[in-house]
Amino acid sequence: MKKHRLFAAVVAALTTTAFGQCKISNYGKSCGPVFNGVVTPTGNTNRVSLTVSEAAPNSRVLIMVGAVPLNLDLRPFFGGTLDCRLFVRLDFLQQHRTNPAGRYVWGHAVPSAYAGSVYAQVAELRTNGSVLTSNGIKLTCE
Repeated sequence: MKKHRLFAAVVAALTTTAFGQCKISNYGKSCGPVFNGVVTPTGNTNRVSLTVSEAAPNSRVLIMVGAVPLNLDLRPFFGGTLDCRLFVRLDFLQQHRTNPAGRYVWGHAVPSAYAGSVYAQVAELRTNGSVLTSNGIKLTCE
């Protein structure tokens, strides 16, 4: 009987122990695609799911991730009249293609032991050569 109580106590402690909590907040304004995310705790990880929406159908999108937030006006580099901005220092980059509805979902597992912040943004590369950027996302884990 003692073994069962001890086992139950260990299981209860493991299931009630709070692993690192992560949250996502949006910042900045999009000049094209919209970027949103959700975090779902799963075991010893936090499953992060980031969604690009309101992009052109079947367009190339760059998911940019960095450790430092920025707020850089891109008009001097790419021209145009839209106020497109770079909201992250580029430390990691992946290219993807949106579906026929102009959406793409990107997921990644973050270990529960991770503590800190990371920033992400999407750049949509249009066939006419223009670059449109999304709002920024800040993932904070404590």
